[in-house]
Amino acid sequence: MHTESQDKLLNETEEFLRFGTWTWDVITDKVEWSKGLLTLLAYSENELPSKINNDTFLQHISEQNSKEIQLAIQQAVTDKIGFQKTFTVITNDNKEKIVSTRGRVVTSLSGNVIKIIGVTHDITEQAILKKEQQELKGNLARCKESTMEKERMLNFGSFEMDIKNKALEWSDGMFLLFGYDPQTDRGKVTIDDDFYNLHMTESEVSVVKDQFNDALDKLDNYFIETSIRTKSGIAKQLETYGKIERDSNGTPYKIVGITKDITRLKDYEKILQQKIEELDRSNKELEEFAYIASHDLQEPLRKITAFSERLEEKAYNEIGQEGQLYLKRILASTQNMRSLIDNLLEFSRTSRPTDSLEKIDLNMILKEVLTDLELKMEETNAVIEGSPMPTITSYPSQMKQLFTNLLSNAIKFRNPAETPIIKISVENLSDKEKNVHSLFRDTRYYKITIKDSGIGFDQEYSSKIFQIFQRLHGKAEYPGSGIGLAICKKIVDNHNGIIYAESVPGNGAAFIIVLPENQ
Repeated sequence: MHTESQDKLLNETEEFLRFGTWTWDVITDKVEWSKGLLTLLAYSENELPSKINNDTFLQHISEQNSKEIQLAIQQAVTDKIGFQKTFTVITNDNKEKIVSTRGRVVTSLSGNVIKIIGVTHDITEQAILKKEQQELKGNLARCKESTMEKERMLNFGSFEMDIKNKALEWSDGMFLLFGYDPQTDRGKVTIDDDFYNLHMTESEVSVVKDQFNDALDKLDNYFIETSIRTKSGIAKQLETYGKIERDSNGTPYKIVGITKDITRLKDYEKILQQKIEELDRSNKELEEFAYIASHDLQEPLRKITAFSERLEEKAYNEIGQEGQLYLKRILASTQNMRSLIDNLLEFSRTSRPTDSLEKIDLNMILKEVLTDLELKMEETNAVIEGSPMPTITSYPSQMKQLFTNLLSNAIKFRNPAETPIIKISVENLSDKEKNVHSLFRDTRYYKITIKDSGIGFDQEYSSKIFQIFQRLHGKAEYPGSGIGLAICKKIVDNHNGIIYAESVPGNGAAFIIVLPENQ
């Protein structure tokens, strides 16, 4: 018989280990539960069942599990063998627990089953942990599969190098980059210097080693571009980014990184460079043609002008009124032609700067421009209000040309009924605006706005006005060659900047220039 201390120790053990025992007397159909099983099912002292039988336990589990357990017990009695089942129970306080029940048969001397004794163990935590481990394992498998798929699609691989032990681990993507099957070749090849020598030229190996050793001595991160030939002989350009991890003494002990195939990118860069060179060559030829053509046109134009003026001087009265009209038109046309040629020559010169880049105070440039425009401002009563201008690296003559053209246009396209007011403002370009215009985030840009109170234009023409020979108004109303704003755009392009316009008809126009502080 158990002593009271033994019973207490057994109860404490069951409670601590979260299990309970039970006995079913097959002969009398009597069921006994230990205190541990009552605790497991959340029965308190004042809620103990008046009578315990098989149904008492079965009422705590689902109908499906109930049938399975009854069948297991019947099978155990028939075959005289034990059983084990795992299922979910609903405790007396309406909580779910996952339990494992194991039963063993007890037979008489004659071999008849007289009892089934068993233990029911609360395995909720273990089951949850196992489920989480399975989910984690599944997630890791899916993550690995996803990573492999990304490496295949994006043509890259990852690696990890143990510098001390000279051990290098490759992802599947690395094997694929070098033309190997990661499933069949992983255990067959050793990734070492000999392996790299097999896929790279001797000179390439030497360059990469020098770059790598230099990175180990001085850097925490490095980029290396290499040319390789795959297992099947295909040429590739690879780019490797590595992160060097160092101990407290600064000694490198591990490198992790990625290598990607940039062959297509390099091929595209070569094609793009060829197209750029062809375009530059074509542009230079066009510029030279425009310069030569404009220059050569000067001589016949001078002769036409000279002979027309001589005819006007010596035979003006003899040619009659009709002849005089024709002569005036010839002289006017030659004057327009001369203006057009001069502007075309100016446009050609703008494409080929004659001075050198300097640090220029735009306040001084603006002062010179206003001095040149002084007479025109007096004639039109124009008011130009300026704010302090920045100092930038630029071609001085081109900056003067830029502001002269823009301010002259602001005066020319004035509203006849109003005094022309032109405001010049300057601000730093924000990071948001840099993103909008696809400009460098780490470069300082100035945004210079020239806003007038003139006739304005429809916004749909905001791009057209910067094209050469494009006009929105007739020559009789607003004289000009249609080259001024094209020259402005060329100048801004030469300074790696941006120029654009905003306007509403009748409400003036704003020309916005974005220029970097340094070239």
